[in-house]
Amino acid sequence: MLVNFHEQIGEYIQRIGNIEATTSGLKLTESQRQQPALAPVGSENRDETAPLSAEQEAELARVRAQFEQLQRDVEANRWAAGAWQTAFNDVSNRLQQKEMEANFWRFIYMGIYFAPVTHAVLRWMAAHTGRLPKAYYNAVWAGAVPSQAERDAIINALIQNQAVEDQGDSVVVTDLGARLL
Repeated sequence: MLVNFHEQIGEYIQRIGNIEATTSGLKLTESQRQQPALAPVGSENRDETAPLSAEQEAELARVRAQFEQLQRDVEANRWAAGAWQTAFNDVSNRLQQKEMEANFWRFIYMGIYFAPVTHAVLRWMAAHTGRLPKAYYNAVWAGAVPSQAERDAIINALIQNQAVEDQGDSVVVTDLGARLL
């Protein structure tokens, strides 16, 4: 049945002309291959030096106006993007300045609030890089600060002021704590 259908299509295409039906498919005939390529529609008798008609002039003016409007839109969008970038940079700079001011006052506060032994503990912790076990801290500072409650208060003051970070059984000096020194 498929072979019969293929033969019927081949006969129909041969009647149309310029196409040959083969067992492997369809192909253009030699006469079709030798024909020149078709010109764009509407350009059959177009003389490139002839003036444009009023309708063509109007269409050309409309296209030019659209192109110019697109150029203005692109330039306006570039300006708006630049304005947003400038505003973002200004806000970012002001935020950074306010953070510096806040840290300045925070450091003054911690300098007054922390007892001298708290500063000494922070310096000692900063000298030990990485995690510092709380049991090791308690063992080393038991001689200088005999009360467990005072040693806990020192660690809690450092944690609450973000000079050290609590990691369960150990603590780590933060960037803020290192800058305080």
